[in-house]
Amino acid sequence: DALMDQEKPLRILAGILARGDIPHAFLFTGIDGIGKRSAAMGFAMACNCLAAVQETSLPVPVPGDGGLPFCGDCRICRAIAAGTHPDVITIAPEGNAIKIGRIRELIEKVVFRPHEARMRAVIVSDAWAMNPEAANALLKSLEEPPPQTIFFLTAEHASDLLPTVVSRCRHIRFAPVAADRIETFLHQRHGVDAKAARSAALMSGGSVARALALTDVPLGAWRQWLAAELAALPSRPVPLVLAFAEKLQKNKDQVGQWLGMIQTCLYDAVVWKYQPGRIMNIDMADAVAAMSDQESIASLGRKIDAVVAVEKALDRNVNPRLATEKLALELANRL
Repeated sequence: DALMDQEKPLRILAGILARGDIPHAFLFTGIDGIGKRSAAMGFAMACNCLAAVQETSLPVPVPGDGGLPFCGDCRICRAIAAGTHPDVITIAPEGNAIKIGRIRELIEKVVFRPHEARMRAVIVSDAWAMNPEAANALLKSLEEPPPQTIFFLTAEHASDLLPTVVSRCRHIRFAPVAADRIETFLHQRHGVDAKAARSAALMSGGSVARALALTDVPLGAWRQWLAAELAALPSRPVPLVLAFAEKLQKNKDQVGQWLGMIQTCLYDAVVWKYQPGRIMNIDMADAVAAMSDQESIASLGRKIDAVVAVEKALDRNVNPRLATEKLALELANRL
């Protein structure tokens, strides 16, 4: 499930294992939520699985098979899956950065041989978040790799990392997951209503993790609220428009997510004018239709541009309250 639609990356990894020609560092690129970290964990299991050592009958992957040879049930596999194995080290951003202190701690650990694993795995999630000092410190370990250690770096694009870091990694690209596969997965495996599953799959951008988040019950209620608010804002007095902005930015960590939802609703309002059957928010068709009927194409275009401008402003650390208040006024046709 975690590696849905990733046959090519898995075939490459399986071939590397079958040949025994394992590089000291991988770079997995692709959007968030498509299984890059899960692939790293699976590769670590395949390198250390007790059944792989003891059972010669364990299936060895062949090109086209798409599997990694680990049992999933032995003590090592269970510990790796649970994130408790001492020789599988995961580093992720703290806040928005991976700082040099964290990389120095890592380097101190990996100079010694693994506790029990045949191959230690170091997974640097969102490696783009390393500041230049941290990236250069890690580069030294990639240039002179410690014994029995494989590094896995994940990022959306190779260009997000220093070229010198990228050049020392085996680069494998992971693809977005097809919307139909995500829809089926949500509906059949998680019991999500068919319309909600379709909407989440279309809005996910190919990310299974994002699709699952979009089907979360509280988040679903937020989506319904946002769609209704967007349709009603132009008729609201300014104090209520500003109250909408206040609610929007109250949870600062999720402002980006709300902006993404607003954008999909506005896009759908445009699409509704021409092909109503092609909207993404099919479970909120009434609110989308109301918005489309009361807004012109030009007005919807200006609002989409306003959302994009706020997203860029927030990336530059503009005051979230001021940015969302300005956006709310634009969405209400007050600016």
